[in-house]
Amino acid sequence: MYLLDVTDCHSPILHLLGQRLVRLSGSEMAMMHLAKEQHRQQQLLRAQQHGSQAARLLHSWWLKGASVLTDHMRSVLICSIFAFKILEWWYTSAEDRLSSAAALPPPPAPPPPASDPKGVGLPGNTAQCPICRWVYCRWF
Repeated sequence: MYLLDVTDCHSPILHLLGQRLVRLSGSEMAMMHLAKEQHRQQQLLRAQQHGSQAARLLHSWWLKGASVLTDHMRSVLICSIFAFKILEWWYTSAEDRLSSAAALPPPPAPPPPASDPKGVGLPGNTAQCPICRWVYCRWF
């Protein structure tokens, strides 16, 4: 419906919110960029007018850093994900190499424990209890 110009919204949610999607022209994008830069300049001027020298310097650095971060957030996100995946691959391959080189055969089983001479020995009859020597019968 949206592609046929029957409705202004391509999504019912946007229609309920009263939002429209429109394409920006190059001049509108330039105007938005100019307005954003003017707003940043006004913020920097306000930050440099109030407080001590150190506070003004710190506040202006903070504003400049925030503007650079917001301008390049998409690139920073893509690069950080790429770096994370490279580190993940690097350490996974290193762990694989270490685990494959250090794979030793399992040690032999320990010898069975020696029975205590004062302890209760096992009876010869498997139906007899080793503690009380009572003989029971299994009917099932």
